[in-house]
Amino acid sequence: MAGPHRDLAHKGTVALAGGSWGLALARALAESFPGSPTFDWGPSLGLALAVALAAVALRRRAATACFLPAFLSLLYVAWPAVAPLVGWTLLVGSAALGLLLATGADRPPAYLAAGVALALYLRTLGPTVGQADTFEFQVVAPTLGVAHPTGYPLYILCGKLFSWLPWGSVAWRVNLTSAVFAATAVWLLWRLLREVGPGPYRALAALLAALALALSHVFWSQAVVAEVYALHNLFVVLVLGLLHRLAAGESRAVYPLALALGLSFTNHLTTALLLPAVALTLAWARPRVGLKGWLTAAGLFALGLTPYLYLYVRWPALHDGVWMSAGEFWRYITGQQFGGALRLDAWLTDPTRYAIVGRLLREPFGWAGLALAALGLAWLAFRRRHLAAVTAVTFGAYGWYALSYYVPDVSVFMLPAHLVLALWMGVGVALLLERARSAAPALAAAVALLPMALLWTNLPHVDQSGARAAYAWGDAVLNLPIAPDAAILADSARIAPLYYLQRIEGRRPDLDLLVLADEATYRAQLEARIAAGQTVYLARFLPGLEGRYHLRSLGPLTEVSTAPLLTPPPLDRPMDVRFIGPQTEIELLGLTGPAPGPDGGVGLTLYWRAQEPPRQVYHVRMRLVDGAGRVWWQETGGHAANNYYPTPAWRPGEVVSDYHEIPPLALDAPTAPDRFIAQVGLLVPFGSEGLSSANGELWVSLGEIAPRTTRAPGPIHPLLARLDRTLLGVSLPDVASTGEVIEVGLVWAAQDGAGDGELTLAW
Repeated sequence: MAGPHRDLAHKGTVALAGGSWGLALARALAESFPGSPTFDWGPSLGLALAVALAAVALRRRAATACFLPAFLSLLYVAWPAVAPLVGWTLLVGSAALGLLLATGADRPPAYLAAGVALALYLRTLGPTVGQADTFEFQVVAPTLGVAHPTGYPLYILCGKLFSWLPWGSVAWRVNLTSAVFAATAVWLLWRLLREVGPGPYRALAALLAALALALSHVFWSQAVVAEVYALHNLFVVLVLGLLHRLAAGESRAVYPLALALGLSFTNHLTTALLLPAVALTLAWARPRVGLKGWLTAAGLFALGLTPYLYLYVRWPALHDGVWMSAGEFWRYITGQQFGGALRLDAWLTDPTRYAIVGRLLREPFGWAGLALAALGLAWLAFRRRHLAAVTAVTFGAYGWYALSYYVPDVSVFMLPAHLVLALWMGVGVALLLERARSAAPALAAAVALLPMALLWTNLPHVDQSGARAAYAWGDAVLNLPIAPDAAILADSARIAPLYYLQRIEGRRPDLDLLVLADEATYRAQLEARIAAGQTVYLARFLPGLEGRYHLRSLGPLTEVSTAPLLTPPPLDRPMDVRFIGPQTEIELLGLTGPAPGPDGGVGLTLYWRAQEPPRQVYHVRMRLVDGAGRVWWQETGGHAANNYYPTPAWRPGEVVSDYHEIPPLALDAPTAPDRFIAQVGLLVPFGSEGLSSANGELWVSLGEIAPRTTRAPGPIHPLLARLDRTLLGVSLPDVASTGEVIEVGLVWAAQDGAGDGELTLAW
C-alpha cells in the first residue's frame, strides 16, 4: 500500500477505535447515571465523534497498534443486557492496555499486577466479623489464642501484627492480612514469569496471567477474608521461584528455601506437597554448599518451624495452666483428627472425584486458559525442563490431594494447582505474542479479555464489602436486656458475632456463650445450667423443650425457664383482643415496639395468654396491608416464642412473649404506600382458617408501621429499556403460596419524548 493511502488507513483505524471507545463510554455513563445527557442518541454519537477525533490527534505520539485494544469496547456496545460493570471494565482495561503498549509492553511497572489486585481486594474486603474459620481467626489472632488444629501459628502471629493497625475494625484488619498476602503472591508470580517466559512480551504476558490468577474466583474469595490460603500460595510461588534459581546454579538459594519451607509448614501442613518438587530440584541441581552449608540450611529450616513453639507456650494460659504433652502437641500440629477425611486410594477407587477435580481445574480460567497453559507447559518441557518437571510435580501433588481429601471446601486446596496453571498460561501467552510479531498488540488485547471477564464475572460473587448483617445482629442482641451472668446456647453461625463482640469489643463479658458439638450436649448443658439457677437463652433450635420448660422471646433469643411469666412487662400498646374458637380462647394482651430489629427490619413483641391451653395447634402469622387492605408482606407462620412454643403447650394463665420481625424488603419497597398496617392472626398450619376475634375478624390490626422509603424512590438499578426508560423500583410479595396470583409493581421513569412503548415481563 502506498504511503498516503497507508497513512489514511491508519487514521481510519484509529478513528474507528476511538469512536468505538467513545460510544461504549456514552453507554456506560447512561447506564450508571440515568440523568446523563448520553441517555439520548445525539449526545452519545457526539461523544463518540469527539473521542475519535482525540484519538486521531494522539496518533502522532503513539503507534496505531496502541489503539487496537479500544476495539474491545465494541463488546459492550453490543452487549445484550444492562451491564455497567462490564462496560467500565472494558473501558478502563482497554485504555490501560493501550497505554502499556504505547509506553513499552516489555517493561510494565513492577507492581502493576499486585497494585491492581490489592486495590480490588481492598474494595471487596470483608468489613467485620465473618463465619467459620474466618471468625475464629478474627478472634484468635488479636487475642493471641490458639486456632483449631493444626494451629496455624504463623498466620495467628501475622494477624496479631495487623490487628495493631490504627484504622478499620479489628476484624477488617485481620482480613487485610489475606489481601496483602494474596497481592504479594500475585507480584511474585509476575516476577517469576518475567524471568522464565520467552520473547520480548514476557513481562506483559506475566501481567495478564498474574491478573487472571488474582481475579479468579477461589483465589479472590480467599483474599478478602481471614484465611490461611493466601499466605500458603505466597509460599508456594516463593518456593517455586527459589527452586528455579537453585536449578539455575544459584546454590545459595538453598538457604532462603530452607527458611521458607519451615515457615510455610507453620502456616499450612499441605506444604508437605511441595517436598517432591524440592527433592527433585536438589537431585537435579546438587547445590555445592558443603557440610557447613547443609547444617546452616537445616538450622534455617528449624528456625522457620519456631512459630510452632508459640502454640506450646501459649497453651497453658488458655487451658487453666495445663501443658500439652509431647504426643498431644504432635497430634495437634499434624492435624491427625482430620485423617479420616483423607482416602489415599480414592484416585483408584472413586472415579467420580476426577469429575470434581476436573471442574475445579477448569473453573478459574476456562477452556481457553487451559489451552494456553498446555502450550506453556509444552514450551517449558523443551526449553526449561527443570521448571516443567517441578511445576508438573507440584500440580500433580495438589491434584492428587484434591482427589483424596473428602471435604466440602476442597476448592481452596486446589489453589496451588491454579497458580501453576497461571504460570504455564503466562508462558503460553508470551510464546504466542512472540510468534505473532506485528499482530502481537491485537493478540494481547484478545488475551486481556480473560482477566477482564474474570473481574466482571467474579466481583459480584466474592464482594464481602457489604457483609455487615452478622455484626448488626450480634450488636442488637447484646443490647437486649439479657439477664446478668446468663448463658446463650448458639449455633455455629450465631455464635460468631456474639463471641467476637464479647472478646474483641468487650461487650457483655458476664455472659457464657456456647457452641457445642451435638444436640445431646446442648440438652445436657441447658439442663445443668438451669438446675444451677442460671438464666439460659437459645440462639439455635433445640426441639422437645415444650411441656417441660416455659419458653418466651427476648427478641430473637428464646429464654428457657422453669417458672411461667404471669405478668407482662409495661406494654407500648396494651390491647384486649380475644381470639375465639371451639373450646378455645386466646387473649392478645398487647405489644412492645415497633423497634429496630437485629436482622435490619422492624421488630414487634406480642404478649399472649390462654386461660386453658387449646388442643389445636395454631400458628402465629403476621402481615402488612395498606389502607385498601392489599397484602404487601406476610409470614409463613410458626409457633410462638421464635417457633419454639406450640399453643397446646401453653400453661393456664401463662403470658407468652412472641417476637416477630418485619424484614427490610417489606419496608423498603420503592412503591410502598404512605403507611402500612400490621396485622396478626392465629391460623392453622399451612392453611387460611383460624381463630376469629370477638367481632368475627380473622386478622387483628396492631397499628401502623411507617415505610422506610420516605423520599422519592431512587433507582434500584439503572436498567434501561430501548434507552428511553429507567426502572426505578420493583415491589412484590416476600412470600407467596403455590398457585397464588401475585402482583408485581414496576416504577419507571420515562425520558422526555418517550413513547408509549409496550413492556413485556419475561420470567
